[in-house]
Amino acid sequence: MGVFSRDSELVPVTGKRFDQTALFGATAGWTVLGLETESLATSAEHIVGTTSLSFAKVDAAPITKAAGIYRAISWDLTGIGAKDKILAYFHMPDVTLVDYAFLRIGTDASHLVEYQMADGDMDDASWNGMELTVDGYTSQTGNGIDWSAVKYLAVGIMFDGEADALAALLWNSFSVEQAQVTRT
Repeated sequence: MGVFSRDSELVPVTGKRFDQTALFGATAGWTVLGLETESLATSAEHIVGTTSLSFAKVDAAPITKAAGIYRAISWDLTGIGAKDKILAYFHMPDVTLVDYAFLRIGTDASHLVEYQMADGDMDDASWNGMELTVDGYTSQTGNGIDWSAVKYLAVGIMFDGEADALAALLWNSFSVEQAQVTRT
């Protein structure tokens, strides 16, 4: 990673990419987060790769406002930096009932960090890109994350109310882009 000097301002520049889009190509390995999530399937609609994963938020019982999916993974991201970018793409037909989209990554479901994108930053019936810095997570559960032992990935949508329902929630990719710092 090179550093270029021009004045004294540091500017991050995209570098290497850890791309896991293929994980969203099949339902194998994915599990729904709870009773409020149904209809896990693949969809031909996508922004990168060839497919996306689709699921629905249903009103199964007054349990949770969330609909999502998770899977076990095994990644060693030891070299990840605070200013590297977490990238993910998702799509939904309507954001009226949505509070935020979330991406959870951690050692397990009890030790993770959660990244969120608020409904005001989303568009209806469009692909939305979640692009956040590694240190820009919204919350931490347990001990947070050990980047050398990433074992858990979850994606989903948090709704405004428990009774809210919406089908065709699509997730298409997850990647990390290394930020390179240059001076301008």
